Amino acid sequence: MTKGVDEPFEPTKTHGGGKKVRKSRDMLSTLNNRIAKLEGFMGNVRETFEEVEGCTVEKESRQDQLKGQVTEVLSANVIAMLVVLNTIVDNTTMGKLTEKDDALET
Repeated sequence: MTKGVDEPFEPTKTHGGGKKVRKSRDMLSTLNNRIAKLEGFMGNVRETFEEVEGCTVEKESRQDQLKGQVTEVLSANVIAMLVVLNTIVDNTTMGKLTEKDDALET
C-alpha cells in the first residue's frame, strides 16, 4: 500500500495484537471491579449474618429463661393442686369413717 505517490505505508508493529491486549486488559479490569463489588456485598452479608446470629442467641437465652419460669410456676401449681386434692380426699375419707362409726354405734 502506498500512502502517497512516493512514500510506502508501513503498518505499526504490535506485540501480540494491540486490540487483543486491550480487550484482555478491559476484561481483567471489569472482572476486578466485579470482584471488588462482590467482596463489598459479602462484607455486608457477613455483617447482617452476625447481627442475625446475635439476635438468635439472645432469643434462645430469653426462651431458656421463659422455660425456667414456666416450669417453676407449673410446679408450684401442681403442688397447690396436690394439697387441695389431699385435703378433699382426707375430708371425704374422714366423712365416710365418721358415718361408719356412727352406723356401728347405733
